[in-house]
Amino acid sequence: MDQAVPPRSDLGEEEASVFRIFIDELGYGDLHWWWPGVLGKVSTHAVVYTRLIIDEKYYGINGFVVQLRTLDDHSPLPGIVVGDIGMKFGNGAYNTIDNGVLQFDHVHIPRNQMLVRVSQVTREGKYVQSDVPRWLLYGTIVYVRQTIVSDASKALSRAVCIAVRYSCVCRQFGSQDGSSETQVIDYKTQQSRLFPLLASAYAFRFVGQWLKWLYNDVRRRLRANDFSTLPEAHACTAGLKSLTTSVTTSTWKIVIISKFFDCIIIWLRPEDEE
Repeated sequence: MDQAVPPRSDLGEEEASVFRIFIDELGYGDLHWWWPGVLGKVSTHAVVYTRLIIDEKYYGINGFVVQLRTLDDHSPLPGIVVGDIGMKFGNGAYNTIDNGVLQFDHVHIPRNQMLVRVSQVTREGKYVQSDVPRWLLYGTIVYVRQTIVSDASKALSRAVCIAVRYSCVCRQFGSQDGSSETQVIDYKTQQSRLFPLLASAYAFRFVGQWLKWLYNDVRRRLRANDFSTLPEAHACTAGLKSLTTSVTTSTWKIVIISKFFDCIIIWLRPEDEE
């Protein structure tokens, strides 16, 4: 079986060809797997998803079980470059996991280490696909995405809650006859910033609940070998994950600005207070 050399992957992953399985960086030194948990110090094996090419024909993304370290002294096997990525930004919880970086250099593995529920390669080097749809590969990531949408809705709700409450209790400018200053929430510019975000917070919460229902419905259907709704779930969770996280991130920036001068000084120019 020829060890085909595929073009550079647009997925940023190393390439694989078969018989035996041959995994290599193909001369692209910047191609690494980053961030997998417990890879840096603990893992002895990894499930590697990469491009499969047989006799210069591309067969899509497939999974392979690859041993990374010996079971004797835990040292990396020949051709395996693996390490811890070090300290991470954020709270301490991130640093309790040894996220790692992985690179292959002319690594060979047995053909039987290919995950074969969806497809397999025969001893003759023929690619055979089972009757299980490849859409099934989306199952786990669909769950993760719907969870991210729910998390984004909670974060957005917190941000909007802070901004709206602050705008209700804070008063600035306004009356020239000696009465109380105007509540910040009464300014049209403040309303134009916060009210659409308040509506989005409710919308994201509702859509998060709907995605949870959709995912559970997909799971029930999969048990009956019904894969008809999996593409819809994949598309909806992929798009909504991007939308909700982007809006939530930008909302926190707007919340900071919406709290007017005192908050701008605290957050954006703390040196002015020294």
